[in-house]
Amino acid sequence: MLIVRRIWVCILAVTLLSSCQSYKKVIYVQDAGKAVDLSAAKQESLPAPVVKNGDQLMITVNTVSPEASASFNPPLVPDPAQSATQVNKTMSAPALLTYIVDANGEILFPILGRVKVAGMSKPQVEAAIHDRIYPKYVKEDPMVTLRFLSYKVAVLGEVARPGAVTTTGERITLFDALAQVGDLTIYGRRDNVLLIREDEKGKRETFRIDLTDGRLIDSPYYFLQQNDVVYVQPNKQKAHGASFGAGEQMTLSIIGSVVSVASLMIAVFK
Repeated sequence: MLIVRRIWVCILAVTLLSSCQSYKKVIYVQDAGKAVDLSAAKQESLPAPVVKNGDQLMITVNTVSPEASASFNPPLVPDPAQSATQVNKTMSAPALLTYIVDANGEILFPILGRVKVAGMSKPQVEAAIHDRIYPKYVKEDPMVTLRFLSYKVAVLGEVARPGAVTTTGERITLFDALAQVGDLTIYGRRDNVLLIREDEKGKRETFRIDLTDGRLIDSPYYFLQQNDVVYVQPNKQKAHGASFGAGEQMTLSIIGSVVSVASLMIAVFK
């Protein structure tokens, strides 16, 4: 019986080591970020969206006389490769030109040329463009409006439908994003959700968030920012099942059967 016990101890040790290695194989960006202290990370007011490199913006300039601001609202030129049907649709409902914030945090705006917008809030960009075109280029006081067209976040990991979440508004909460992907599965860790966030200069930060902590709704991590990535880590039960190969399972099954037979024979002959 001592031999059988030793064999079982060896099998148990091998299984535990295999489980640890299997768990590590399926976890994304391991060791990234530390658990945030939600008691010390309270946010008093709602965050204002900030323009970042790579954002797609729509900026319109409106005046009482449309012709006065027409130069600042150029239509989107149809691609010559488009079919005639697509061109006709574009001409019947012309779309306005959109602006991509480049690596320097600038956009190329009609007449004004390059305008620095990265790091600025929506009201700040609107005011900056307003002050540069009025009254120098437009005699009527214009209304400048900015819209974010690339306000999206990505939700990955143990959720029902992983993918990108877009919003027509300019604010989305962490729970809104999770709801749109079908919420966490039963295998998702709710106490260790990874948030990857970029600042206006493209620098990335990582945070570990506990969804079960009620203080989350008053923290800076409750409202997501454009281009945030949310990763729901699987628990060990799911990770082991996903990464434990058929060959490994068969090997352990055979070993277990052999040990069981040996135990039975020892018991019988004893």
